[in-house]
Order: sequence, then structure tokens, then C-alpha cells
Amino acid sequence: MKIKIHPADTWTSKCIREGSNQTCERCGGKTGLQCCHYQGRGAWETRFLPLNLFCLCMGCHSYLDGHKIQFKEFFILKRGQFAYDVLVEKCHDPMIGKQNRREVKEIAAHYKAEYERIMKLRSEGETRRIEVVGY
Repeated sequence: MKIKIHPADTWTSKCIREGSNQTCERCGGKTGLQCCHYQGRGAWETRFLPLNLFCLCMGCHSYLDGHKIQFKEFFILKRGQFAYDVLVEKCHDPMIGKQNRREVKEIAAHYKAEYERIMKLRSEGETRRIEVVGY
């Protein structure tokens, strides 16, 4: 089943990729970048949560999607065990998923504004990773 792409997905993805300064968070590559979800995009509870998202090149994204143990290790290396535990807890909260479905337009507006904030920082010369503020 194909998952519908909402404007909220597009703006969230742009934020994640630009927040990483258009750099794969695993290999440091600069081409074929994608917004990768640790918990799949079908999980509305964590779909737009920056904690759940990484900027990865196509190769790293494909590799980690096919190697769940290595993906978990990568997640914990990048974000820590506590963040992993928080993400797992959020993934099992159906109220968050219902809220996200109802507020998808507001989520899109938030991430559009967040993208504009990130781009302003880039235009001012910021080259380091910029943390994306979640909805």
C-alpha cells in the first residue's frame, strides 16, 4: 500500500535534509539525500517527529532499512539510548497519531516556517548541523 505524501511530509523532509547541511548522517555523502524514518512513515505517532528522522543518502537509507539491528545501533549511536526509549514509547501512543492526522495542515505550516528559519541561518553563514524544532 502506497502512503500518501502530504505537504507536511515535504516540509519535514526539507527541514531534516537542510538541518543536516545536506549531508548524510551516516557516511557524510552529499548526493541522493533522503529523509529517513526510523519508525516508518506509516506510524503517524512519530511520522513528523525530528527524533525519528535522519538525513541519509540512498545507499545508507537502503542499507539501514534492510538491516534493523544495525539501524537500531546507528540510532542509539547518534541519539542515545534515552532518545530511543522515548521514541519507542511515543510510537505506542495512539492519541499522538490521531492528533497528527487531524493537524496535518498545521504541521505543514510549522515545518515550512522551520525550514525558512533554517535557511535564514544558512544565509547568515551557519554551516553546522541545525536542530529541527518539532511540531
